[in-house]
Amino acid sequence: MLDKHPQDDGLSALYATRRGLCTMVESGQIDMDRAVRIFEKMRKSLIGQYQRQAETEPQKGSQTM
Repeated sequence: MLDKHPQDDGLSALYATRRGLCTMVESGQIDMDRAVRIFEKMRKSLIGQYQRQAETEPQKGSQTM
C-alpha cells in the first residue's frame, strides 16, 4: 500500500511504527501481543481519520442542479 501512496504521511508513520514494533519484538523488549495491540490501535485510528476526511470532502463527479 505504501508503494501506491508514497506521499501519505499517515501510511508512512504506520509503516515505520510496524518496523519499530517488529524490532522491539525481535529484541525481546515487548511481546507480540502488545505489539499487535499497539499496531491495531494506530491502524484503526488512521482508518477513522480517512473515513472522517472522506465524509467531509465533496463527492467527486457529483453535480448540483
